[in-house]
Amino acid sequence: MHYSLHELYKFGAKLSEIILLSASVIFLSTTFLDEKYIILLNLDPDFSKFILGVTSVISFMFSLVLILLKWPEKAALHKSSAEKWGELLDEYRNAKLDDGTWASDTVEKLNEKYTNVSSNTVIIPDKKFNKLKANYLAKIEISKLISKYPGAPYSIIWMIIKCKGIFDAVTQK
Repeated sequence: MHYSLHELYKFGAKLSEIILLSASVIFLSTTFLDEKYIILLNLDPDFSKFILGVTSVISFMFSLVLILLKWPEKAALHKSSAEKWGELLDEYRNAKLDDGTWASDTVEKLNEKYTNVSSNTVIIPDKKFNKLKANYLAKIEISKLISKYPGAPYSIIWMIIKCKGIFDAVTQK
């Protein structure tokens, strides 16, 4: 789930930066555009300058909002959290005995590490948790069907899983 949030924030940050940079280049280049070219486009030069000013202000406000949202920082925090939880999960798996239990001295160490990781990682926002969990569980089911039917198109398998989930929720299976 942390990795999904990392990807979401990273994508949002990159897309926003690209849009902002593209808009800034367009606004900057049209600032120095001669009036005769604006007239050729059947636009009023004064109104065009006004629109350019308004869009530049909007672009500047958007850049301030991006600074406040801190998407790159959130992406980095969730990536770090994903790595820490992944390392802890590996430790749990490696320490597991053949009978499915853990040695008593190992349990204490693992519990200490769990507490440490839990208190030193960013939390998953409540608003996003259930959606992320649903997506994760759907990925598991999709993966099972892809393994069972390797030639089937992903989109069909995705629709089957979604429709089955809806049907099961409605019929409460």
